[in-house]
Amino acid sequence: MGNVIDLVGQKFGRLTVLSYVKDNRSKGKKRSLWHCKCDCGKEVITRGDGLKNGHTRSCGCLQADIARTNSTVHGLYGTKYYHIWMNMRDRCNNAKNRMYCHYGGRGIIVCKEWESLENFIDWARVGYKENLQLDRIDNNGNYEPSNCKWSTAKEQQRNKNNNRILTINGISKTASAWAEETGISQSTLTRRYLRGVKGEELFKKVKKKEINISFNGKTMNLSEWGRELGIKPATLISRYHHGDRGYRLFRPVDKHSNRILLLSNKKHDANVSLVDQSREHPAFYFA
Repeated sequence: MGNVIDLVGQKFGRLTVLSYVKDNRSKGKKRSLWHCKCDCGKEVITRGDGLKNGHTRSCGCLQADIARTNSTVHGLYGTKYYHIWMNMRDRCNNAKNRMYCHYGGRGIIVCKEWESLENFIDWARVGYKENLQLDRIDNNGNYEPSNCKWSTAKEQQRNKNNNRILTINGISKTASAWAEETGISQSTLTRRYLRGVKGEELFKKVKKKEINISFNGKTMNLSEWGRELGIKPATLISRYHHGDRGYRLFRPVDKHSNRILLLSNKKHDANVSLVDQSREHPAFYFA
């Protein structure tokens, strides 16, 4: 062997060196050849420099396996399972992903088993439906079979780590869950919570007060006036809270409206006729 470094017993990739064969000259350089056995069982003779620099890692079966895997992945490209799998891995491994800070940045990883697309699909096919999303049971746990399930978007929203938990009568639920159960908006519950409201006061419903407007001898609430005049109630409510009264409250939304208010004089509180131009006669009259 001369000055050749002994590689017998060492493993390079899938190859285990069994014995030294001989020196071989290639392009004027002396190369040592080694007898190796691959993990697949096949024996080969290969150059020592190829083993040491990582160029040779198997009898050829490794490349075949990689090609087979790529072919399988390519065949599944574009499927729903492929995109779910890719997005899961990207937000855990790609620091440039906008969601990385919530996943990989918090130490969330994809388990070794699910590094294989085929293994992930074997799990995913059980219980999957078009309206469901991949969800982790423990929001601080990893992506792995024992910690994942299929959930609706609403269920997944409740499982976020920034959800506020409200406790009443010893029962703890997220604000969104309480909102769904009580019929009070989540934003209202959260505002009350931040103001220090506790217990059942959190879920106290507020009765909406009807705003009744009397104008030229007729009294109706703003919703009724809106239907009467063809103006959205929300517009009338906004005008009312901005201090508009009389004609300014009921003025048409724009000049293109089919229904327009005609002032009998310059004063805003003067008698007003509401005319429907499409019928060319008064549709409603304030006397």
